[in-house]
Amino acid sequence: MTVTINLTPEQVQRLRREARGRRFSAESMFGELLNQTLSQIETPSQEHKERIPALHRGQVWIADDFDDPLPDSFWLGEE
Repeated sequence: MTVTINLTPEQVQRLRREARGRRFSAESMFGELLNQTLSQIETPSQEHKERIPALHRGQVWIADDFDDPLPDSFWLGEE
């Protein structure tokens, strides 16, 4: 995945100063800061909900001709 982050010129200068002070490249410093920030973001927990068999029984139906081939008019866009 690619993420684009636009920094102001002031932010870029501050990042470069901080990186120089810690003997990092600006890119690696930014990557480290981004990783720290992302690790602090809480993701919602995926609770496992128990499935209930036949919960919606009778609410869905399949037409008798579901498996029949579609007519040529469907494929050719004819009315």
